[in-house]
Amino acid sequence: KGKTITPSVINTYIDCPLKFYFNKIAPIPLNPNNVIDEDVDNALFGNIIHHVLERIYKPYIGKTINEHQLTQIVENSKEITRLVDEEIAAAFFPKHKTTPVLSGQQLLNRNVIIDYIRRQLIIDTKACPLKIIELENNEHKLLFSITQQTTVQLGGIIDRIDSTNIEGKQTMRIVDYKTSANPHLTLDIATLFNPEAKHRPYHILQALTYTLVVASANNTSLPISPSLFYVKKTQNIKPIDSVVKINKDP
Repeated sequence: KGKTITPSVINTYIDCPLKFYFNKIAPIPLNPNNVIDEDVDNALFGNIIHHVLERIYKPYIGKTINEHQLTQIVENSKEITRLVDEEIAAAFFPKHKTTPVLSGQQLLNRNVIIDYIRRQLIIDTKACPLKIIELENNEHKLLFSITQQTTVQLGGIIDRIDSTNIEGKQTMRIVDYKTSANPHLTLDIATLFNPEAKHRPYHILQALTYTLVVASANNTSLPISPSLFYVKKTQNIKPIDSVVKINKDP
């Protein structure tokens, strides 16, 4: 009661109701000793990328960024490296005033993160002029009636909302960054909710849910499109390629 149901929570319930129960209803701490693992796991890996991209784009909220401006950001390797180092320090060494010397594996992970961020920025240059509308916003909510007596609130943190030209039409994009190496595809809506489906495309369900939440409260005249960016795969793609598709249809 009073809590927001996020797309991640929905996906957890679909995949395993018992996991949902122990995770959300009767939470059991998975890391009771609060141990900091110095290896970059997928969650922290993704968090660092999200935070750095947010910091890069934050000065442009409400503004339109052109290709020249974004190219200058891409070419400013020192600034990107500084931001990555600060986020690594915050994630793994929060009690240190300065970042300790990184191990060999940590340095490799750091360089990979820098590379992925530059790739994402390069892909974004192809969408310029690009208007940054919102970043990491969790204020969008949708009240959804399940029964006459039961209403739930859908929401969550949306990585980025922007506006760009897609196939000749100005479009609002609901952007979700993903660090998975395997882009999700689906032929139909039913598969999104099938826990028995092999490689259930839960990323698509997540993106569609965010889009539903934003569309319900947004007065824009622009078409709204869910877009998934797989930062490990962002090479030689166009804005249309990131748009979520059902059976190859946007």
